[in-house]
Parts: sequence; structure tokens; C-alpha cells
Amino acid sequence: MGAEGTKMDDDFLKMEKVLQSLLVELLSRTTEFLQPHPGKNELNPTLALRAPRWSP
Repeated sequence: MGAEGTKMDDDFLKMEKVLQSLLVELLSRTTEFLQPHPGKNELNPTLALRAPRWSP
């Protein structure tokens, strides 16, 4: 008889799925924070790092 692999219980599998989704969310938000979309700066002036535009 061979050794049988350890089976994971349902709670661990659910926790693993939740952790995976949280890590994906964290990674996407971190990437967006470090490399913001240039079009978004027009909607949220607090994200804009350039000089304000002056209209004549």
C-alpha cells in the first residue's frame, strides 16, 4: 500500500479562494496606484501631478 496524499478540507479550500481574490485585488490596486491611468487624472484633480491649465 502506498502513501495517500493529504486531503484539504472544505474550509481550507474556501479560505484559499478568498485569499487568492484578495491578492488579485491588492495587486491590481497597487499597480493602479503606482501607474495611474492618465485619463483618470482629468476626473480626479487630486491625482494630477502636472501644473494646472489656465484658460485665456
